[in-house]
Amino acid sequence: MKMQEIIANIEEKRKEMIEIALTSSFNDEKVIQASDKLDQLLNQYEALKNSNKK
Repeated sequence: MKMQEIIANIEEKRKEMIEIALTSSFNDEKVIQASDKLDQLLNQYEALKNSNKK
């Protein structure tokens, strides 16, 4: 996945997570799942960023 794709996916998932949290609670399973996916995307971004430094 390219850096720009990951950034776009991060923004999309962040917005989705916020929307879900605003209509439910922060402990809702859907919010937690969105947060986990966001974490995965952020980890991919960091890994790609670090590999580009080498």
